[in-house]
Amino acid sequence: MSVADFIEVFIRDVVKHHGMPEVLVTDRDKLFTLEKWTSFCFHMRCRRNVLTAFHLQTDGQTERQNQCLEAYLRIFVDEQQEDWAKLLPCSEFSYNNSMHAATGKSPFQLNIGRDPQMGLSMLPIWHSQGQIRPYVDAQQLQDQITTTRERLR
Repeated sequence: MSVADFIEVFIRDVVKHHGMPEVLVTDRDKLFTLEKWTSFCFHMRCRRNVLTAFHLQTDGQTERQNQCLEAYLRIFVDEQQEDWAKLLPCSEFSYNNSMHAATGKSPFQLNIGRDPQMGLSMLPIWHSQGQIRPYVDAQQLQDQITTTRERLR
C-alpha cells in the first residue's frame, strides 16, 4: 500500500468518523517514516509518537489494550479457530457496548454519547434442530445477554 492510499483509507475510516487524532502512535514501518506521511500529520496538526524498536512498552496503554482485546476475542472463537473473522463484527459491537473499568463507560457512550439500540434481529439466532422458534430463542438469547453483561461487570 502506498502512503497516498493509506492516507485515503485513514481519512475515510478514521478521520471521517472520529476527527483527526491529536497524537498517533506508530511503529517504524517505512510507511510512517516517509515525508508524505510526516507532512500529512504536520498539516493536520497531529503529533506523531514513533515506538522505539524492541521497546513496545513505549506505548503501554496500547499494549495493555491489546492484551485485553486478545483475551476478549478468545471468547468468540470456536475450538477449530475457523470462524473468528465471521464473528469479528459481533465481538467488536459487544466490546464497544460494554462498560470499561478505566472510564466507567462503554466506548459507544464515550464516542457518541449513548449506547446504541440493540434489536435481537441484528444477531444471528440458531436452533440446535435447525428450526427457529422466535419467542423461545429470543428469550434464551436475552437471558444469555443479561448473564454476559453481569459477568462483564
